[in-house]
Amino acid sequence: MQRVLVRTWLPQMNLKDSWDDKGRLDLRMTCHVNGKIISDGNTNDLYHSFKKMIERASMNTNLLAGDYLGSGTVGTGCILELRPENTGGWIKKGDVVKMEVEQLGILENKIV
Repeated sequence: MQRVLVRTWLPQMNLKDSWDDKGRLDLRMTCHVNGKIISDGNTNDLYHSFKKMIERASMNTNLLAGDYLGSGTVGTGCILELRPENTGGWIKKGDVVKMEVEQLGILENKIV
């Protein structure tokens, strides 16, 4: 398996003012489908803090600079949980999905 270094993808960021008093990142996260906002959450709603996720992920192995950790969905981040009738339906071919986390960036793709 080839290691992909995320640090080459991300700009240098200073997130020191983005942590809440419980040690959780406090960044707004949104998702749009075809320009309509369907999700508006915050990283501080994650079940586990990034500190806890890193502790768990490194329990029996070494994490290296550039390793990627996935946090799972944030509250309001799953169409199944939000119910398709409340979000405009399931994602389909031709839809444009745009996900944004403030200070981190935007990921936008067209479904093919």
